[in-house]
Amino acid sequence: MQLNRSGDNFGKTGANVVDDSTAIALSDRMLWFSSFVGIFRRKTLDEITLDGPQFGTHKLIVVKARQQGRDAAGHSDFLKRMFPDGEERYVRNYINFEVKNFAVVERGSLKSVIDSYKEQINLTEKKPQQDGILM
Repeated sequence: MQLNRSGDNFGKTGANVVDDSTAIALSDRMLWFSSFVGIFRRKTLDEITLDGPQFGTHKLIVVKARQQGRDAAGHSDFLKRMFPDGEERYVRNYINFEVKNFAVVERGSLKSVIDSYKEQINLTEKKPQQDGILM
């Protein structure tokens, strides 16, 4: 299947790209007869900047999944994410991929991105002292 023009991301920011069933051509029929529908698309430049280049160039967004498996997140697959302006918003989870020519490598999900930003390393931490002597 293909996306409607509303799903195009050329010249758009991530916030202006439609990533739901309305972006899919013949979406009603496809959703009726499919057990899985997802959108696999190139990330916009601001999405690559926000996620970090280590999390790939493309993303797979699940639109509809009937049989998700035992460990699936379920129908409400949203995660709270911090944005550069300091605001936290809920965002639909997605899977990251790095695509180079015909090589496609999975780079974790949005949860991986969020977890990586929670890891904080204090580079200015002082070394422990004992009796006034640096160790």
